[in-house]
Order: sequence, then structure tokens, then C-alpha cells
Amino acid sequence: ISIESGKTVSFYDSNGSMFYVSGGTTVTFRVNLNVSSSVKMGYINQNGSRTQKYSGSGTSHKTSFTILSSGYYRFYVRYYVEKTYSKLQYGAVCCEMFQRY
Repeated sequence: ISIESGKTVSFYDSNGSMFYVSGGTTVTFRVNLNVSSSVKMGYINQNGSRTQKYSGSGTSHKTSFTILSSGYYRFYVRYYVEKTYSKLQYGAVCCEMFQRY
């Protein structure tokens, strides 16, 4: 994939809707990039309120966080690439969700 620097990538379910997430669900994001980048990750709830859960620099990024309240959410990853690069030539994002019973 090719991603413009400064672009926010949002993640929805397979129907293009926000994910319904039960309270207590742990979400893990892993991001691997071909160039060192600043990355921010988090979620946006159904009211449009954004919560940033991670900020870091490098080529490999990982964060885990727990959604406390049940509801609809979308997740985002934002990349800021060094000025010498206009685009990422490779980016891989993995997201996992675990509900504890």
C-alpha cells in the first residue's frame, strides 16, 4: 500500500460500519512500516469523540488498550513520515480484539 504522510486511516467492520465493542474488550494494534515514522493510534466513539492511545516513532509500533464502555467505535492510525519521504511504500496493520468473560 502507499499512504500519504499525515493521512489518517480508519478501520471499520466488514460492512463499513463502526465496530460494536463490548465493555472490557482489549484491542491490540501492531503497525510495521518500511520507513521510520511518527504514528498515532486510538479510537473514535459513536459521538465522534477521539481518544488517542498511542504515540511513537520508528518502524515498528504496538499498543493495547481496553474499551471500558460498550458501544460503537472505529479505530484509527495516523502516520507522519519524514520530509524526505512523501509516501510510505509499505505498511502493515494488524488489529486484534479480545473479550474477557
